[in-house]
Amino acid sequence: MYRPDRYTGWRASVEVPAGATPGTLRPFAGRPDPADPSGFSIPFEAGGRGGTLDGRFTDRNGVELRVRDGPPADP
Repeated sequence: MYRPDRYTGWRASVEVPAGATPGTLRPFAGRPDPADPSGFSIPFEAGGRGGTLDGRFTDRNGVELRVRDGPPADP
């Protein structure tokens, strides 16, 4: 379960979806994954196309984000 006091001082690295340039990536409100207490999804728009990021809090106080659908991540 997410506890804000456990997740301070984070550093993040995120692969930005293809077609996204500064100011064109629009994330929307995230939703928890009912099957995984550490999981969540974030709908987004990049370069005029919609998609979904799947996220998960890791055991190392980090966050993993992956593009589920929509514009693919740059190679």
